[in-house]
Amino acid sequence: KGANAGTVTWYAGDVTALARAVRYADRIVLENDINRTSGTYRISGGRVLTIDLNGHKISSPSMVFRICGAKVDFIGQGEIFETEDNGLAPIVIDGSKEDVSDYTVVNIGKDITLRGWAGVFINPTKEGLCYGVKVNCSAKIEKTESFKLDATGVYINGSIKATEGNVPVVNLDGCRINVKSSGIYAAGFAKWNLTNCDIVAENAAVEIRAGEMVIDGGKYEAT
Repeated sequence: KGANAGTVTWYAGDVTALARAVRYADRIVLENDINRTSGTYRISGGRVLTIDLNGHKISSPSMVFRICGAKVDFIGQGEIFETEDNGLAPIVIDGSKEDVSDYTVVNIGKDITLRGWAGVFINPTKEGLCYGVKVNCSAKIEKTESFKLDATGVYINGSIKATEGNVPVVNLDGCRINVKSSGIYAAGFAKWNLTNCDIVAENAAVEIRAGEMVIDGGKYEAT
């Protein structure tokens, strides 16, 4: 509903409305909690989109949002979460096999809560590449007590090997992460910047196997 100064804003109150808005709108404002019983909202094709949770929740069994070749801002207060324990995340991000910049850019605001096996999952192409990914996150990432699998806050797949060019960049500013396994599982190569984060996890606050990481302030605890 509505268009203002060239920006198309849709108010989405159910599964179907949100699916259409993800395809056509520039800005989405949630009107109700939305619970998918199957499927994923896929955002690609160079889309530039702002999603305002507006105090509401979005869920699906697996991968609520999968973002590839798009720029998405998640703003407002609310929750995005998975309902099945499947080793994925409510926000899954794919990069490019070509060495390009700003291919997939995702911004997640401080008043948003993510819950799943991981909060954010960065995925490789079939070639083991992931160019052009940039994640800026200030959200809260929480474990789901009923899930059996070990939960992770932010996860990057270990198949991502490129160490030069437009490698993934993950900026976590003020993130609050409380999960079962590792707060950050940095298996594939990326450049990480952690600023004033508060991370509590059972096994490791940060587990890094590849990449570069700068930690500036915060609290990091393994229980």
